[in-house]
Amino acid sequence: MIVNAQSGVEVTTERLWERCEEAGLARAVVVNMLDRERASFDATLDALREMSPGCVAVEIPMGAEADLHGIIDLVSMHAHTYAGSPKGTVGDIPAEYADAAQAAREKLIDIVAEADDQLIEKYLGGEEITTQELLAGIHKGILERRIFPVVCAAGGKDGLGADQLLDLIVDELPAPPELGPWT
Repeated sequence: MIVNAQSGVEVTTERLWERCEEAGLARAVVVNMLDRERASFDATLDALREMSPGCVAVEIPMGAEADLHGIIDLVSMHAHTYAGSPKGTVGDIPAEYADAAQAAREKLIDIVAEADDQLIEKYLGGEEITTQELLAGIHKGILERRIFPVVCAAGGKDGLGADQLLDLIVDELPAPPELGPWT
């Protein structure tokens, strides 16, 4: 599903969400147009969480509106910057975004661990959850329709986030055989 970062969750978003629920569809949410005036990833994410607490950011933007220049992958904890190309350049998270990225990753781990008995035991035991365990937990949560990853995009700004969205579709969303028979 795509949600406009300027207008956030609208009636049509809620209707589509309900239809997906009725059909038992796994889903991910793309918060698009983050490079526009009055766009807010945080406000849109909050509205998505009101609609379904399983909505969780797997990315956060670097910058806002006209100053948007990249995204932070909360699973790998890498920054992807975009400058004239739809393929982001991977690097370390800039210091000014480190605290926000860590807090968002902790929220991601909380939600993923809550949806997986083995991960919650490990998490409550104070053990670190590895990247592979986090990816497996996200995939399982998506398949069980308990987790709905939220990613960032700005189609008009060098295709910002498109490469990461495609990776999410290929790597995390369920393959047709995993979904069972379609009725």
